[in-house]
Amino acid sequence: MMNKIRIVLAAALLAPGTALAGSSASFLRLGTDAKALGMGSAYTAVAQDSNALYWNPAGMARLRKADLSATYAALYSDLKYNTLSFARPTRMGSFGVSAFHLDAGEQEGRTESRARSSDFSVSDLAVTLGYARRAAGALNLGISAKWIESRIADESARSFAFDAGAQTIVPGTQVQAGFAVLNLGPKMKFLEESETLPLTLSGGVAYGGLKFLLLSADVRQDVYNSRTLFSMGAEFSPLSWVSLRAGFLSHGVSAFHASNKFETGKFSGLSGLGLGLGMKLGRGRVDYSINPAGELGSAQRITLSLTF
Repeated sequence: MMNKIRIVLAAALLAPGTALAGSSASFLRLGTDAKALGMGSAYTAVAQDSNALYWNPAGMARLRKADLSATYAALYSDLKYNTLSFARPTRMGSFGVSAFHLDAGEQEGRTESRARSSDFSVSDLAVTLGYARRAAGALNLGISAKWIESRIADESARSFAFDAGAQTIVPGTQVQAGFAVLNLGPKMKFLEESETLPLTLSGGVAYGGLKFLLLSADVRQDVYNSRTLFSMGAEFSPLSWVSLRAGFLSHGVSAFHASNKFETGKFSGLSGLGLGLGMKLGRGRVDYSINPAGELGSAQRITLSLTF
């Protein structure tokens, strides 16, 4: 059953920063907002709004006003992925809550002998609560806890996980640095099959000392898959209300093919590319990103945000 589900969801999970082999709750690798995906997911040191709950919870400590953000993503193979996040600064620090939902819709059922059976639905949900505050000087720390549920037909699996992170500014420079531990928790069990969560170690730097330009880079270690991912991104803001973004993430597509027996010809050299556009409209923001994946098409996201 689990191998079949991997094939059903494979196309969607080839978005930057994702892979399915060797762990459950792989939707936790899908990312969230369009701004981050447009920069190739190089966001560990950059995150500073309510979406920091996904990338690095320490980023919420940089909030000066409440932030509400909603993202709709049209992924490969007609999968739908939606996220909602809210964070608010207080005198005690910043508090945040978020929800991520992946809907694979109705899938064609097959028995072990490949005979047609009844269709079934596939979905995933994660709800996160987080807290961040300035610890000392330019050092920000954050932590979050998440509840995770995956459903396949009439079966479900649940687990929980923790994230923790830090952000700082390198003294005497305009270099931001960040580090995060993501998805630390027990295994999820479907029927008799247990698999680990996608435990990830992420470190990144960002430089904002260039006029109109923000540069960022991340290195991410997929612990249980023993795989290292590298990403880089840039944001160019020629006007105060508009930003252009680009990035790239090397995500080991060949390893994914080996474990799931997919044809490598369906993926182009652009499969790690991210492109994006952002616009500020008063207290609101609109962000868009696109991530090509060869013959599979493209994953597109739109994020609407409000600061108040």
